[in-house]
Amino acid sequence: MKIGIDIDDTISDSIERWIYYADKFEEENPNVVKEKITKFQLQNSHNYLEEFYKWDERDKEIFFNKYSNSMLKTVKIKENASSVINKLKEEGHKIYIVTSRFKICDNSDAENITINWLKNYGVQYDKIYFNASNTKLQICKEESIKLFIDDNYEVCKTMINNDIKALKMNSKYNNINDDTIPRVNNWKEVYNKIQQM
Repeated sequence: MKIGIDIDDTISDSIERWIYYADKFEEENPNVVKEKITKFQLQNSHNYLEEFYKWDERDKEIFFNKYSNSMLKTVKIKENASSVINKLKEEGHKIYIVTSRFKICDNSDAENITINWLKNYGVQYDKIYFNASNTKLQICKEESIKLFIDDNYEVCKTMINNDIKALKMNSKYNNINDDTIPRVNNWKEVYNKIQQM
């Protein structure tokens, strides 16, 4: 089976790292507007940094120029992600990494950092797509992907509405209850759900 997989908060534990750097940025820059909402109000949002911190465009540009590479390099992989993905590949599944990551600012090296990050964690895959925030469905259709794994509710719902199976990686930031989308809490559950398909 062809399986598409998102990176941030699906293969990696990204949100905690993003928040760490965003808080650090605000401490270093007292003039940044601080209009935080509570973290648990982010349940429906994939753009949690924008909604959580309420920065203007200038602040976002400064933040990403300073920290985007560090965030991507230091984010940790989810437990068992590499071993499960590699086992699926060994069993004959085709693995497509489909990520929204892109060159977010002049200083960004998102593609090279991501490829090296996956290599350093030993994640095997057949193909990788970048800058796919609005094209995940199109990529899945073009590649005949049959299952997509993502933390984003809207992406999973779109896949299911287009006859592509989806698994939504659970987190405390995406607590939308929808019985039409199977939820998984970890990569062992991902593997077990795939075995049942």
